[in-house]
Amino acid sequence: MNADEVREESRARETETLEAPAVELAAHWNAEGASGTQIPESSGYGKPALALSAEGAQLAEGDDGKELRLDGVKGYAQATGPVIDETGSFTVSARVRLDSAKLAALPVGSRAHVLGQATPSGVESSWALWAEKTSEETYRWRFGRTATDATGKVLHTTWASSQEPAELDTWVQVTGAYDHAEEAETGYGNLRLYLSAASEASPENTSFTAPTQGAGTLAAGRGSAKGATGHYLPGAVADLRVWTGAMIADQINTRVLGNPGDV
Repeated sequence: MNADEVREESRARETETLEAPAVELAAHWNAEGASGTQIPESSGYGKPALALSAEGAQLAEGDDGKELRLDGVKGYAQATGPVIDETGSFTVSARVRLDSAKLAALPVGSRAHVLGQATPSGVESSWALWAEKTSEETYRWRFGRTATDATGKVLHTTWASSQEPAELDTWVQVTGAYDHAEEAETGYGNLRLYLSAASEASPENTSFTAPTQGAGTLAAGRGSAKGATGHYLPGAVADLRVWTGAMIADQINTRVLGNPGDV
């Protein structure tokens, strides 16, 4: 076989006749089933619970069930990762609400991390979902990856970005998928971003050809980027999930959003 044929054979499918990628829920944290200072993990694979920070994070009842509220200054929840093999395909998804008033006070260029896994060096994210302030009144969702060497030096970074500004003060389902076998302009490996089940066609090349594996802290509500850990999320999260395999829109519609038969 040549390289293209090997990559095609490595793509696991749900069935022999169904072209959808095979996916498996590897980690799931839901605020609805949480109490005290932890959000338990319920995938069945024994991943660690997310522990709430001592300040700035609290579980509270909202209009749509229990949620993890974060102050955007000190609040976050974390566990020891990684929870998946990041050199292969995977999907991450979060139900999140951004606080417009607190975001307005941040400078342009600020990031508000929703969920991410630190690189071995600890000051970048091997993958992350975040909202970024791109102008005084505009915020965009992003799903990105960063590779570093043994010293923490960034070798490569890329992200997929939403085209339309992020909605504020309302719940949004944000999903990122990394397909290690997808053909791209500079080789293989590509990032995709979805809002609900709608694919966001990023104008940038999002190929990620340097395989990397995170280690250490996996965090919700803060993250590592630009050589520092912080980037706190002002708002709330309610549900966080990670799958092996790179989902497509139909799978997000059924498995993430729970809309069987809806396109």
